[in-house]
Amino acid sequence: INKWNSICSERPLYAVGGSWRALARICISHMDYPLQVLDNFTLSSNDSLDLLKLISKLSDASLKKIKGVSQARAVHLPAAASVLSRLINITDSDRLIFSIYGMREGQFFKKLPKKLKLQDPFISAAMNMCNSLGRDIRAGDEVFDWMSSIFNSESKELARLRSAACFLRDVCWLEHTDYRAEQAFLRALRMPFMGIEHQDRVTMALTLFYRYGEDKTTVINRACAILDSKRYFWSKTVGLCLRLSYALTGGNTGILPKTNLKIKNKKLILSLPIQEKVFYSGMYEKRLNRLASHLSLNPTVEIN
Repeated sequence: INKWNSICSERPLYAVGGSWRALARICISHMDYPLQVLDNFTLSSNDSLDLLKLISKLSDASLKKIKGVSQARAVHLPAAASVLSRLINITDSDRLIFSIYGMREGQFFKKLPKKLKLQDPFISAAMNMCNSLGRDIRAGDEVFDWMSSIFNSESKELARLRSAACFLRDVCWLEHTDYRAEQAFLRALRMPFMGIEHQDRVTMALTLFYRYGEDKTTVINRACAILDSKRYFWSKTVGLCLRLSYALTGGNTGILPKTNLKIKNKKLILSLPIQEKVFYSGMYEKRLNRLASHLSLNPTVEIN
């Protein structure tokens, strides 16, 4: 026990297995938590102990009424809750993280080629989805590089999310235009991504929502309650950049690198090449103005 305590103290305890997943479902239901996603559902140690204590005292009849928990497993959950509580106390972990993956996935991972093991599972999933949607991965890279100048103080964590958002920028291009924004949000919220926390999942969802629109519904507002104001602002900024990039290119490659987006002297400056007739229509101006307004900057177009 002393060895466990020295290794695990103030570190996360990962709950792996069917009984733990069932406990996570009960916690999510009891908390009225906005996400119905078990993987990477995280609770502080204190919140975990309070909820597990409550579950350990539930009657068989109460447990069997909980949606998503089989009756065969429900009768064993009070004991499972007591065991998990004891583990949290013994390890002195600072938080409890539930995982939907286990030994099987670990064995699969061990057998992967080294090259695949080094890949980021989240970014790889975003790129594969981009391919499956019939969109060009190169465009995702172009969009990421193009907007990077206005995110120069961004953390590695947020840069990773922005990269994935650029690959998923057209995730709802086949949906009806009236429903794209909400559908983009819900798809990102529920996609079977690996390697992202719930806050990251909601951040991604909100980013793709603003890629398509701005009329939030109750479902969206409820889920976004777990984001702080900085994350919210960042998500909207990236989403509006994605909208502007699409207005400039229509999703085609090779066009965006000819332009430049930067912030200077309280101006949001979009530089365009004079020889490119594709920009003559000015279809991008509304999107540029909206992004500048969000950033409290003056929109400026420079023709070079």
